[in-house]
Order: sequence, then C-alpha cells, then structure tokens
Amino acid sequence: MSCALENGAYPMQYFINRQNLSRFLLKVLGARSLFALKEKAGDYEWTRFSTDTVEHVVPGRFRASAPPKMFFFPASDVLDEPSPFPAAILGVKSCDIRLLHTTDNIFLGGVAEDDFYKRKRADTLIISADCTDCRESCFCVKMGVNPWPEKNFDINLSPITEGFVVECGSNIGEDLVRHSPNLFQKAIEQQTREKEKHRRAVAEKVAAQNARFTWKEGGKIVEETQNSALWKDDIAKTCVECDGCRWVCGSCYCFLLGETENFWDKTRTWDSCQSAGYARVAGGANPRRDKYRRLLNYYLCKLVYRPKNFGLAACSGCGRCIEVCPGKIDIRESLQKLFAQKKD
Repeated sequence: MSCALENGAYPMQYFINRQNLSRFLLKVLGARSLFALKEKAGDYEWTRFSTDTVEHVVPGRFRASAPPKMFFFPASDVLDEPSPFPAAILGVKSCDIRLLHTTDNIFLGGVAEDDFYKRKRADTLIISADCTDCRESCFCVKMGVNPWPEKNFDINLSPITEGFVVECGSNIGEDLVRHSPNLFQKAIEQQTREKEKHRRAVAEKVAAQNARFTWKEGGKIVEETQNSALWKDDIAKTCVECDGCRWVCGSCYCFLLGETENFWDKTRTWDSCQSAGYARVAGGANPRRDKYRRLLNYYLCKLVYRPKNFGLAACSGCGRCIEVCPGKIDIRESLQKLFAQKKD
C-alpha cells in the first residue's frame, strides 16, 4: 500500500476500524513508547500507554491541556548527552501541529541546531487527529487555522462512525501503513464524505462561538495600538504575573541555563518574558519594568515579531492562555477592545 498522491493532487485515504487501530498501535509499541490523550475532568492530559492499556487510547475531541512541545523541549532538562527517544504521540491537534512547525524552525532552522530537541523530534512519530469538538476558548479559525491537520504529521486520524479515515503525511507514516495491509483498507467515498461533513461542522462551531469578536488581522491591531492606554489601564490590570500563559503556550521557547548541584551538568528550564527580571540587565536597568509592557511584548512576539520577521505563526488560537489565566485575560477580548478603540 502507498500514500502516494492520487492523480498528483490528493493523498490516498485509508480506513481503519477501532479494533484494528488497537492492533496497529500494538505494532507501534513494539518499537516506541506511546503517549496519547486521557480524559480527566472534562479535559485531556498526555498519558503513557502500554500494551495492556492500548485499547483505551482515544484521539481526543479537542486539544490537550498541555502542548506537545513539552516532549521535545521539557520544562526542565539536564543537558548531558542527547539520548534516544523513540516515541509516538497520538492525538496531536491542528493548532499544535502549526506551532510544532514554529518550534521546529526555532530549534532546528537557525544558525545552529539544538541537538537535544533534534534527537527527540527525529525519533518521534506524530499521529495527529481531527478535532470533533471544541472548547469555549478555542479560536483557531480566527487565526486562519482549520480544526484538522493539513500537513506536518506522519499519520492523521479523522474519526467517523465506523472508525477512522487515515491520511499519511510522511515517508515514515507511509511505510507503517504499507507494512500493515491487513489493518488498513482504501477509504470509500461515503467515509471521506462523512469525514468532510464532520470537519465542516467543527469549523462552523468554532466560528459561531467566536462570532462576537469582529477583529481581523490581530497582529496589525497590536502593532498599531502599542501606545494605547488600554494596555496599562485595562488589558494588563488583572495580570498577576503568574507566567501561566507562557507555560501553556505551544510556541514559547525562552529558556534559562543553569547548573546542577555538582556544577558539572548544565540545566535548561523554561523562562518567561512576563517575569519582572527577564529583561533586566547589569546595573538594574530594565526596558520592560512595568507589567503592562511585558504583556504587550507577549502579544507583539506572538502576533507581530515572529510572523513579520520570520514568517512563523506563534498563535494558532488554541485558547490555553485564556483558560489558565487567573486574571481572566482573554486575548480575543483584548484584541476586540483594541480594535474598537482603533475604529473610533
């Protein structure tokens, strides 16, 4: 079997039922660790599955509470020697696929490659999945992202009534499908039509729940309202500087280097531009002493600097920053306020 392009335009699509998906994942587990989504209190968390629990693997209705970048760029890591990390991650959603492309460019596409990120990323199989529902905080379509992966995955699963429509996005994914001909069948038109119907329904739901936000081109709005009093008097007023929005963001990449207790090994931990000391230099000078300036910098980084300077999306509308914020700061609401002021 092959996932080569049919008629030079569209990738071959396959079908696999739920029972055969479990059998396929058992084959994957023969060579890799398997991480997938487990529902907990209405949310999803990344969980390691084994041969005994693989039948309970689900692709998830929407994205996990934590971004998958943590598998390649952990919150805390000892930088000794890059070690093998043969793994498969199942249930990665479109919003996270978009941001993994961004972190890939940051850690692998610059003047030097990050060996630790590179080893983990190269060893990992990405099995993405369509969203079949959304959280209230999701706004991917406002950011030009569809709630289904389109590229940068190895295998994608689109849930339908009888099982899953399967697409391959890499040679690795193609080889895995080709070597399991007894588990996969060529998808029929009825199955692909159902897939497209589900996709449209979810996209329409995300669009409907964000209909009250009439702003467009968020980056342009932020860039043109940098001096607005709203940043200090309204948007950042309830920020408690907990750094939560940075910790759950799939594209934040700032880190702090340190040493272990024996001063031998280097450590790397996530850092946050919202922290008061982040931009502080020798002598105590700080170009972003005020918290509203630091929050503004966060918006600029996501919506202006990286898209404009590097052509990379840094916000895909996952909505995690909205959910984690104890100050109830909603980036959609912030942009709407700035947009309204700009119109006036």
